[in-house]
Amino acid sequence: MLIFPPKKINGIYGYRTSKSMKNQVNWNFAQKYSAQRMIQFSTISTVLSLLLFLFDASGNWATLVGMAVSILGIILVFYHTEKALSQL
Repeated sequence: MLIFPPKKINGIYGYRTSKSMKNQVNWNFAQKYSAQRMIQFSTISTVLSLLLFLFDASGNWATLVGMAVSILGIILVFYHTEKALSQL
């Protein structure tokens, strides 16, 4: 979404919430902002999961923590993007 964001508001592809689909300015902002946050949280999640996997040979904790961090990352992407959209 960062390199090829959807140009027009649509219900199929992109960051789609009521605030982001309100107008074209919000849409364009939400696509770029959410993509940047997704990359940021994905990087953190990947690094944390790899570190935990190195310390736990069985991978059980690494899997659980990786899933929890991924879910938290998704929630935080929505939270930060919606907060930023509210400030437009």
